[in-house]
Amino acid sequence: MINTEQLFHIPVETIDHHSLGRVVGLEIDIESQSIMQYQVRPTGIMASVLRNVDLLINRNQVISLTKDKMIVDSTVLRDKEKEARIAHLPQHATSFGATPSTTR
Repeated sequence: MINTEQLFHIPVETIDHHSLGRVVGLEIDIESQSIMQYQVRPTGIMASVLRNVDLLINRNQVISLTKDKMIVDSTVLRDKEKEARIAHLPQHATSFGATPSTTR
């Protein structure tokens, strides 16, 4: 078992050893009293890549959780990198990188 004081300080990394950050919060389903998502605050290089936006990691993406570390599926990182790239597109661009036609 792990308490929240311990949980809120453990490092989180992907299964292929990319550091994501540290657990800072939880989302709990009140009906089942189950953890649904972990809120992870990026640290180091991930903080600059993700521009200090916390990650929400679904419990289904957690591969292992010990008192020392949380290991998550690598898709967490790929999905966030994709979102970060899309968020930095100019406002008139689409997710495919095309701009709307200016002809009438």
